[in-house]
Amino acid sequence: MQPIHFEIITYIIYVIAIGVLALFFRNNRGYWYALIGCTLLFPFEWIGFSCFTFLDYDLRFTMFFDRLPLMIPFAWGWFMGGTLILCLRFSNKLDAIPLYLKIIILYAIFWVWDFAVEYSSVGNNLWVYHWPKHLMIGGKLPWLIPFIVAIQNVANYFAHRIAQRYSEGTRWVQGFLIHLAAYYIVGVLTLFVGALVYWILGVTAFPFGPIVE
Repeated sequence: MQPIHFEIITYIIYVIAIGVLALFFRNNRGYWYALIGCTLLFPFEWIGFSCFTFLDYDLRFTMFFDRLPLMIPFAWGWFMGGTLILCLRFSNKLDAIPLYLKIIILYAIFWVWDFAVEYSSVGNNLWVYHWPKHLMIGGKLPWLIPFIVAIQNVANYFAHRIAQRYSEGTRWVQGFLIHLAAYYIVGVLTLFVGALVYWILGVTAFPFGPIVE
């Protein structure tokens, strides 16, 4: 797969997601909050690869700014927002099971999803991780990436549910900002936790300097 193919697929999926929401879930504010909110989380991608994930995108991508591809906001929208919406669709069933089992199920879903997307993408050299080989799956994907991303997605699910309580009875924009703030809190915490774990493993340039070998 070439970068242009990935870009086109990303935009098509995003348009389809908007179409589905508009046709079948127009009045479900939570779904719109999830899709648009996750789309606006794209700055964390830039902070991540700029500071400590040692990731380089194929320069043939259409760039947004710096080394951040233009398709990233939309990719975050369907990659994180789409799976969040699917899990929210089954929130009633998830609420009926014990918390620990709910966390395990959500984590498994998000881990498998991230691994599938990431591994197929690095397999096509759409982006490259410059990590020590002993921390890589198949020599291309750091095992820590799906581990951390899955945690972030699980946290986004619970953050969304909490934000729902505070956004009830509010106007659309107010409710959206509450959810966006919840997602951003999760994003910031993920950055700090991820940076600390990366540093412990010796694969981060933040906050103590690069020590990759």
